[in-house]
Amino acid sequence: MSKLTEQIMQGIDYELVSRKRRENYQKMDAFLAVSNQFELSLPNDAVPMVYPYMTDNKSLKQKLIDNKIFVPTYWPNVLEWCDNEWEMELVQRMIFIPIDQRYEEEEMKRIINIILMKTNRFH
Repeated sequence: MSKLTEQIMQGIDYELVSRKRRENYQKMDAFLAVSNQFELSLPNDAVPMVYPYMTDNKSLKQKLIDNKIFVPTYWPNVLEWCDNEWEMELVQRMIFIPIDQRYEEEEMKRIINIILMKTNRFH
């Protein structure tokens, strides 16, 4: 690791990052668990990178992108290389919703509202 990288890494408040990511995950889960087709409990010591949301709604990911919400596609090569049905479903139906420490409550609410409106579950 370079000296610069080492200095940058030392400046990160890992406890704050962990707490914020867990809080954001839990906010998402409180509103989306009912419609999420992927059940995953968050272990007490886990620090999530994203909130995994599985849906049959094929236009939701594009709706999030259109609203300037970055949702990555992991493993796009699976669609070309694999014939395992479950793995292909993960790529096609799973939306990885951002929850990192940069997102405050207002951003989380905005993302949740977009998802709920798109899935006709807006409250």
